[in-house]
Amino acid sequence: IDNATSLQWQDNHYKTSEKDWLYSIFYCADLTAGGYTDWELPSIKQLSTLANFGTHSPALNNEFRRLGEDSYYSHNTYVTNPNKAWVISMIDGSLGYSDKVKSRSVVCVRMGK
Repeated sequence: IDNATSLQWQDNHYKTSEKDWLYSIFYCADLTAGGYTDWELPSIKQLSTLANFGTHSPALNNEFRRLGEDSYYSHNTYVTNPNKAWVISMIDGSLGYSDKVKSRSVVCVRMGK
């Protein structure tokens, strides 16, 4: 559990778990990990808490460096184009958007207690 945010991040993430946006939503919703079943695809705001903007390649806080330099999907749709979703690049912490049909990395989150 991230004590600063009370978020619990999926800890069995593998860099090869790339999925399109819709599959990512279902993947997290169907996930059972650590005895919990209430996982979800994180918002772009939640994903941003993983970034350490003072580092580069990857731009991640030390406890999350296992995630690597991939771009990660959020559940947020890009408002001006519903075929795109917000993503964060863990190379430099930059935010952007991606076509929902592209495969991107996925990490799931839940509210910790």
